[in-house]
Amino acid sequence: MSGANRFTGARDSINSTGPVKMTKHMRSMKNDVQQ
Repeated sequence: MSGANRFTGARDSINSTGPVKMTKHMRSMKNDVQQ
């Protein structure tokens, strides 16, 4: 079960960091367009 827990933990970390990177990327692109 430790292997499964490790897998879900890694997946959760990817899900939590993925969207944040995309929102930051989109926000920076919007700033570039406004300038």
